[in-house]
Amino acid sequence: MIDICLIAAVAENRVIGNGQVLPWKIPSDLKYFRDLTMGKPIIMGRLTYDSVGSPLPGRKNIVVSRRSNLDIENTIVVRSIEDAIKVGRQESQLLGVKDLFVVGGAQIYEDALKFCSRIYITEVHDSPQGNILFPEVDWTLWKETSRQYHGPENSQPAYSFVVYEEKSSI
Repeated sequence: MIDICLIAAVAENRVIGNGQVLPWKIPSDLKYFRDLTMGKPIIMGRLTYDSVGSPLPGRKNIVVSRRSNLDIENTIVVRSIEDAIKVGRQESQLLGVKDLFVVGGAQIYEDALKFCSRIYITEVHDSPQGNILFPEVDWTLWKETSRQYHGPENSQPAYSFVVYEEKSSI
């Protein structure tokens, strides 16, 4: 069984981005993301890929794009979230891992939510300006299974690493 996991950093006002940049700098969140996703397939939309600029190393990158002629070196390009999940499951099995991660952006998160059994959220305890929002989630369908609070430090806001499991899969 391959678990489809969503991973995102989300502010209190649901902001996840401002243009093609994160509206905060939290190095430990980037480390958390890297540690969870390393060695596993990741799914992202083309705009998220463009903001990153290259395939993330140590992971099988799968990019969802409507562009039929898009070709990205060392990356699998598919046309839909359903195709991405199908390919991601196959890649997870080939790699011998049990997780497949959805890493953004907003539309990909929204499209993938119905397939996910686990959500890793870095709750950023701030409300920055931003024009890219995390989708609305019916949190009554999810159970919080883990929370680690980290206070503000230097110029970075407080944040919490939170894990949710889909209630129907518990």
